[in-house]
Order: sequence, then structure tokens, then C-alpha cells
Amino acid sequence: MPGASIVLLTYNGEQYLRQMLEMIRRQKLQPLEVLAFDSESDDSTENILQEFKIPIHNIRRSEFSHSRTRNLAASSCSSQYVIFLTQDAVPADSCWLENLLRPFEEFPHVAGAYSRQVPRPGASLLEANDLQMDFPPDRFVKKIVAGKTPDRRELWKLIQFSNSCSAYDRSLLLQNPFEEALEMAEDQEWAKRMLEQHYTLVYEPASVVLHSHELSLKDKYDRSLRMGKSFSAFLRPVLGHRSILLELGAWFAHILLDVKYIIFCKAPIKMKLKWTGLSPLHRAVIHSAYRKGWNSKTLMLKPGSAAKTTRIL
Repeated sequence: MPGASIVLLTYNGEQYLRQMLEMIRRQKLQPLEVLAFDSESDDSTENILQEFKIPIHNIRRSEFSHSRTRNLAASSCSSQYVIFLTQDAVPADSCWLENLLRPFEEFPHVAGAYSRQVPRPGASLLEANDLQMDFPPDRFVKKIVAGKTPDRRELWKLIQFSNSCSAYDRSLLLQNPFEEALEMAEDQEWAKRMLEQHYTLVYEPASVVLHSHELSLKDKYDRSLRMGKSFSAFLRPVLGHRSILLELGAWFAHILLDVKYIIFCKAPIKMKLKWTGLSPLHRAVIHSAYRKGWNSKTLMLKPGSAAKTTRIL
């Protein structure tokens, strides 16, 4: 199997970084290199990276960008495949990397693949439900059939991709870099472009990382607002304005899915009651902020604005 470069984007990541690097060491398939791009961490992040002899590329905090920094990292790698792994995504076993790269050998014209994410022990039931919905146990090979235009639901499912743990054909990524005008959702905008060029994307659930967040309501509001703006930049020309009725429907459906998950999950009754009661509030914060971001006056990307999109098939 061709070699891979693992890229870590770090900023004050001491909580899980050592555990993640230990799991990289245990991989049956070892990467050719591991590189860190650190944004002026002021905790023990750099010490941990040095302990594991990881080369560190320093990025000014003010200059960090999810898209631009990853584009820079891809150009700094030397392997056929580049793996992006966030500092809090910990490989679950010693086959994580091997399984993540397997789709490139099993399917033709694969542009990228991404791993399954499962919650850490103690994650909130709402976070666990979101991960279960977005990262199910079955593999999904994504293509756009020639002559067929995906509807709204199909489009969202097709472009689902996550740079928390992802693998890319490096040469293709260099020719089709991430859209640097986006604050977030650079992975899914890239996925949309690649699918439109008739490349294949693979969700590979045999490759698993532990990855979950415990965000405050304010954090959820801020993140959802930024996500709404970012997705709107490249999807609003296709999907249009988000009406309040559409958002209310999505909010209600989200609550029903939470309740269904909570009923059948293994958790103490007190915890189930707690998150059943909190679900409407948390989902209202997320959906209201997302709609506000989506409908705001924001950058609208033109088709092909990210880069030259030369096919290499």
C-alpha cells in the first residue's frame, strides 16, 4: 500500500494529544511521516510533540484557517496520501490507518475517504446521537450518477465528509485545494466539487476514531452560526433561503430523533430524563443560529472559485 503523511493541526491540544500519538505508534501500517502545524499553543502541546519527535511547523494564531492551513500542510507532505487528523480525534485501534486507506485500493477514482467517529465515554446523549446519525456502522461509497441531479436530502448525504479524520489523494488535493474563502465546512465544499467532477468518496466505518465535544450553549450557538454562514456560501445558490418553517421542521425532527435514541440507549434513568428535557433547548439554539448564519449577507462562492479543477483520471 502506498505511503501516507499524517497532518496534525494543533492548538492547546494537550488533553488528548499524547494518547493520539501513542495510538499512531501502534498502527500496523505506519505512516511515512507525521507533521504538526501548531498555532502558537501555550500549554504543553509543543513539548508532547517534541517528546514524540514530531516536526512542528509554526503558524501564527491570527493566520490560522481550516482551509488555508490544510492547503499549506498538503503542499509540505511527501506521500501519495495525506491524512488530516484533529488533535482530539484518537484512533480506536491499530488498524485505523490501514482501514482508512483501503478504499483507495478497492474502488476506482477515489478522491477521499473519512473515518467513523464514536463518542468518548461520558459524552452527552445529544452528542452521542449526532455521531450515531452522521457516522453509522455501514460503509457508504458516494458518487453522482451522470445525468441525475441529487435532491436536497441526497445532496446533504453525499457531501457529508469530515476533516476530523480524513484521507486524500494528495496530487488531486493539490490541484483542487480547499476553498480558502470559507471559515468552516471546507471539507464538504471540497467533497461537492469532487463529486461533481465524477470522483468517488468513501465513508469507511472500519476506520474508527474517538471524537466528541462537550460544548456550552454559547459555543453551540457560535459554532452553528459560523457553520450556517459557511454552508450558505456554496449551497444557498442551489438550495435557496432557509424558511422558518423548514427550520422548525428540522428542529422538531431532531428532537424526535433524540428521544428515540435516548429511549433505547444504555444510560442511567437520571441521565435520560436530563437530556430528554434539554433536547428542545439545545436543538433550538443550534437551529436558530444555523438559520441566522445561512440567511445572513455573506460571501457567495462562484462555481470553480476555489482552484483550477483539472481531472487526472
